[in-house]
Amino acid sequence: SHIDRGTLELESREFDLQQLITNCTASYRHIAEQQGLSLTTRFVGEWPDNPVVFGDASRLRQILAGLIDNAIKFTGDGYINVQAGWFSLEENCVVLNCAVSDSGCGIPIERIHDIFNSFEQVDTGNSRRYGGTGMGLSLVQRLVELMGGHVKVETDLGKGSSFRFELPFELASTQRPAQPITPAPDITGKGSARALVVEDNNVNQRVAVALLKRLGFEADAAINGEEALQLVQTNHSGYDVILMDCQMPLMDGYEATRCIREWEKSNGQGGTPIIALTADALPGTESTCREAGMNDYLSKPVRKENLRKVLSRWLRM
Repeated sequence: SHIDRGTLELESREFDLQQLITNCTASYRHIAEQQGLSLTTRFVGEWPDNPVVFGDASRLRQILAGLIDNAIKFTGDGYINVQAGWFSLEENCVVLNCAVSDSGCGIPIERIHDIFNSFEQVDTGNSRRYGGTGMGLSLVQRLVELMGGHVKVETDLGKGSSFRFELPFELASTQRPAQPITPAPDITGKGSARALVVEDNNVNQRVAVALLKRLGFEADAAINGEEALQLVQTNHSGYDVILMDCQMPLMDGYEATRCIREWEKSNGQGGTPIIALTADALPGTESTCREAGMNDYLSKPVRKENLRKVLSRWLRM
């Protein structure tokens, strides 16, 4: 209900990422073993000795708990595995890549999109057989998106499922050397290329701006659609590209894009490439973005290689 009202506020404090995942998994091990299930934790890739980040530890724990609880509920026998890795973005930002996999009953392909809906379960008899209201996965998805990430599921009916999510975090400290900045691309013949990042999540906004600067752009930022529209209308030199978050308070990315297109048309302006930033990579997302007037879209958290690839489709780089 707090998410629906837009009143849920995220905390930002230091916590040990690896320790939180280990402790959360361990708290469910006894429950899993009572059902004859093996519950394991695996950390992949190179983890630092002290992976301390800034973020909302309680919400991350809630996401993990929701996925583990769901896996235990729908796995008759076999295993549940929590696997976590991370990779660096730019500056002092990293992305947690975490998957909760099981050997349970799996999900029919045609029902994958439904399981993230509120009060929805694959089988109407599941609430009687397994308990629950069908809110768990819906809450997981909404919390992940609220924290600036995205979640997806891979499944094989009768063999199991894997729920994977990615979340950006700010490192509490960093000792990585600065990376050289790519010379600014000359896109319009007027000098350095300019970009506008429209994103209400502070970490995602900083990541996108840093990535653009690494690619040689000058970048401005807005926290919602209203602010973005004002910047577009008052920036006389114009923007060469706009990165637009889809879900924002006051004015979302779809409405902001429609308003920008109307303003461009009434002022005889060319169509600035608008790239959607979305945590929703489900089928239909692309058509929704294009109907609003967007040219392309990127899944969050944004990676440098993906950003470069999309920008190269619309700009001379």
